[in-house]
Amino acid sequence: MRAGRGQGYRCRRTARRCRYGCAQERITASHANAIARLPEEHQADAFHNCWRKDWQDNEAHLLPVRHLDAWIADNLFLDLADAPFDREDITLNVEAGACLTCPKRSGYNTSLFADVSGDQCLDSACYQSKVTAHIAVVLVDRPGLVQIETSWRPPQQQVPGALNKNAYRMLDLPDNPDADLPCSTTRTALIVYGRGIGNTVMVCTDNDCPAHDPATAARIGKERAEHPAPVAAPAEDDETEEERQAREEENERQKREYDAEAERRRVEREEAFEREQKEYEAEAKRREEAYQARLVTLERIIEHAPLVFNSDQLRLLIKILLHDAPYGLFEEAAEYFTSDDEDHGKTDDELLTEALSVCVDEKLPAFLLRLLLSEHRSFPLGEQTDWLEKAAALFAPVPEEPARSSKKKEKGSKKLTASRLRKSASDQAA
Repeated sequence: MRAGRGQGYRCRRTARRCRYGCAQERITASHANAIARLPEEHQADAFHNCWRKDWQDNEAHLLPVRHLDAWIADNLFLDLADAPFDREDITLNVEAGACLTCPKRSGYNTSLFADVSGDQCLDSACYQSKVTAHIAVVLVDRPGLVQIETSWRPPQQQVPGALNKNAYRMLDLPDNPDADLPCSTTRTALIVYGRGIGNTVMVCTDNDCPAHDPATAARIGKERAEHPAPVAAPAEDDETEEERQAREEENERQKREYDAEAERRRVEREEAFEREQKEYEAEAKRREEAYQARLVTLERIIEHAPLVFNSDQLRLLIKILLHDAPYGLFEEAAEYFTSDDEDHGKTDDELLTEALSVCVDEKLPAFLLRLLLSEHRSFPLGEQTDWLEKAAALFAPVPEEPARSSKKKEKGSKKLTASRLRKSASDQAA
């Protein structure tokens, strides 16, 4: 009877029928179970993330199921406890309704998602639509909020008027309008893109704020230590009116000179920053022009590529190959140039570079073939390409043996024919 079979049984039955490879034994039952309990629109993406291509053979290899579980947790499971919106608000998505009654969450089927902690949303499209609606509602209720983005993206894709991640400093302060602000540029901000989207945070919109920027605070402290503010002279007990006016005028003069000197240093600092910025932009432009010139050089080299490399060209290509090869790629080839009892203490690249330096020009093609094919001496696994066999067919094909059996048969047939002719002639003579 089926009355006692729950969602777990139906999931396992669906997994056995999973069209994403389980029937062909391409994935395990654990992979199929993890995929089958997902919404159908996410199953194809989950199946593709069961595999990873190996740089050695460029073949897709099945990953352990824990990798698939991690990908699902990071990309498909959205923790409703961290949702910025009200999970009971049905107006955010009228068609889907409230999250608490939605079947597309792990908390709705605890037997199916017994291994999942917390209440996870499985419908990312619905989740994002509720976040978007929540942001619109917050901006209507609090139009004075600063909009910020916590992740980088091209300027043309940014929300108009929103501050990018380099234009503010996030503060570890609660969103409390009645609290005293640490500086005049502290604002309440709403995250409209990136990590924490939909939440409100406290930010400082001045990157050079001495209250929040340690570098600015250290610079101001150093300037005050090197250029202390003038101290007003105290009034004497028997000070006359003329002496008081002179003292106040002197204090004002010292303060004006101090402020003028501080302003001069500020202008110098801004001019130095602008000068450094122009130098940086000029250097960036120069490097871009040099890079474009290198691209032209690359295309010119490819355009004039020879049909046959000379010894100098072939030697340079081998050097580039040795320099750019991943660690351990030519280990098998390096063993050819060392003896078993030799303790050379050199890396594979050093051994091969030394061997290349003493290699005569006539042996360069053989050196290159040994370099590339030594790693393919072992038998290929599964459906991997046998590069050694392919190279043998092109560079050193085995000559076909003469068809001896056919010749013997042909000679035999000739003798048989001659004997028959002689026998026929004798019969006629008789």
